[in-house]
Amino acid sequence: MLKGLDPKDCVGDTPESALTLWLDAWASRNFRQMSELSQMTWRETTPKPVKLLKAWFGFKTPLEASIGPVRAARARSLAVLREDVAKDVGVTLTYRRGEEVFHVILRVRLIREVGVRKPSPDGIWGVNPLSALREETR
Repeated sequence: MLKGLDPKDCVGDTPESALTLWLDAWASRNFRQMSELSQMTWRETTPKPVKLLKAWFGFKTPLEASIGPVRAARARSLAVLREDVAKDVGVTLTYRRGEEVFHVILRVRLIREVGVRKPSPDGIWGVNPLSALREETR
């Protein structure tokens, strides 16, 4: 389990709950589950999403994380997005890569979809993995 986040605390269908489960799957090295918790459009249009997630995230071992709002100065513009179908969530993450430990901030976008390229407030929240690749130092 990832220190700082507990999947048992996830209540309801929220972007924060979806992200907590995705981060926990990463910490558990469960790339198949990460894929299942990823944005539907990304997952269904990406060849071999599990293999790609392992290549992108497998060399990092998450140790501790907390999630919260994106700092306003660093937030992407959501002016064209509706918060009931897209939300950026901030993650303060500590991870190990080899013998080194890194402390970073991620700005992770979650999209709620009912199908491929079908955002909807009635859909399921999923993490866009590409958004989780960009790290900012804290």
